[in-house]
Amino acid sequence: FPFFYLLHKNKVVKTIFFILMSLAIFTSLIATYYPLNLYFKERLGEGGVYTLLIISFLLSRIGFKKIIGIFYPSFGFLGILYLFSIIFSILKKRQFKSIKK
Repeated sequence: FPFFYLLHKNKVVKTIFFILMSLAIFTSLIATYYPLNLYFKERLGEGGVYTLLIISFLLSRIGFKKIIGIFYPSFGFLGILYLFSIIFSILKKRQFKSIKK
């Protein structure tokens, strides 16, 4: 890939790329953190926000690969359960309507 070749060979391009990527990560962090902070402050109070911060820090110590290995399949399984609950709800409503007639 030509871009990676430029990053490897040219220090100026590498520095500019690093600064731009750092700014992109920082703006994404702020855009994500601010609404979550407001949401949890309303629901849990100030102490709850600090508790979530500590839990998040401890989870980050586990490592990204392990966290993804645990949560990705878990959320997939929860998504499948949710899908089945929607299908079951629709079928139940249809059955109730047919009995009502």
